[in-house]
Order: sequence, then C-alpha cells, then structure tokens
Amino acid sequence: MRWRPGEGARDAGPASFHIGSAVHAYGGGSFVVVDGDLWCVGEGGLYRRRRGGDELELISPGAMGDLVVGVGELLAVRESEQGDELVALALTGPPQLRVLANSAGSFGAPRPGPALLAPLHAHPERRGNRSRPIA
Repeated sequence: MRWRPGEGARDAGPASFHIGSAVHAYGGGSFVVVDGDLWCVGEGGLYRRRRGGDELELISPGAMGDLVVGVGELLAVRESEQGDELVALALTGPPQLRVLANSAGSFGAPRPGPALLAPLHAHPERRGNRSRPIA
C-alpha cells in the first residue's frame, strides 16, 4: 500500500503481484523504499517501481530477501542450491548486481555500518551462528 495526499491509500504494485519472499523459508525484508522508488521481491526475483510509476520492472531473477539499504546501494541475500550470496545493487544509474560474498551456508540480513556484517548460519543444522565481516 502507499498513501498520497489527495489520493489516500492504494496498492503499490499490480493487484496480481504478491510482495514476499520465502528465502530460508521464513521470508523477511521483502521491500524497501528509497527516494520514492519501491524495491521489492516477489515470485521471480527483485523488482523496482520508480517514483510516480505504476509498473514493476524485473531487475534480477532469483530467490532474494533480507533487503537492506546500505550506503548508496541496496543489499540483499540471494539463495541458491549451492548456498547464499550477499549481493549489492547501486541505487543510482543502471542496475548492476554484484556479489559481495558467498557461502555454502545461509546468510542472515546484512547489517551495514563501519564494517558490513552478515550473520552466517552453518548449513543444514543452522548451528554455530556468527557474524562475518564483509570487506
């Protein structure tokens, strides 16, 4: 949903589009809004709806979640059969996804700060939780 003066509340995306993620079976971090642009995950990948627009644009396919805004970029966890990748996407200019780190285990939501941290869970038991600094 979004709210605008004079319009009130209305859907932020197409009625048939479900914003949500099943990354790590719990989902989470399914959308963020940056400078009026909606970034969200849904079936099929990562999408963007530009400020004032009504169309969702597929930016990158794949199972993603844990969207977090970093310094000038969007951070996310991308899940695959080989494990997880921590990925970044510049918020300005052409959308180009880059891989910051990968793991045979599972990354939790990235935590931007002086040093980027990503909680790492051992796979498959998910024991031995620890945070991994990403340079």
